[in-house]
Amino acid sequence: MAYSRDVFAPAAGTQVGGMGDLSSLSDTELDALMRDYAGEKGDLDEQMSQADVLRGSASPAGRQTGNVYTAANPLEHLASTARSGLGSYQAKQLRDKTDALRGDQRGMLAGMGKRMGSGGAPAAAPGGFTDPTSSLAALDPNFMR
Repeated sequence: MAYSRDVFAPAAGTQVGGMGDLSSLSDTELDALMRDYAGEKGDLDEQMSQADVLRGSASPAGRQTGNVYTAANPLEHLASTARSGLGSYQAKQLRDKTDALRGDQRGMLAGMGKRMGSGGAPAAAPGGFTDPTSSLAALDPNFMR
């Protein structure tokens, strides 16, 4: 989604959070900054729950009427298999979209971090989690001594 540069006209020449003049952002940076990552993630989560419903649909069962048992129609079995397969296919597509969204968000945050002068992403602890003590230690050399 493209955003109008007129939105940032009042902010032209002003420093915002150390990022510099917002009007100097490229179109790609502006789109990344204004993107609603949480909203997109919520949409993908909702679609994933719908795919889970399809994958978890029950298999057809026969019917008992009085003393007469009628087996499920073979077409009901075919429809159940198709629903399950469609749900699995949709779930894989949604996992790929979620991974791409996470990558886009990480790229935007790293780019904004560099633009703000932090030199990139914060230090990562084992397991890929961000180590909060790395930034605190940079602020206070006596931290954790």
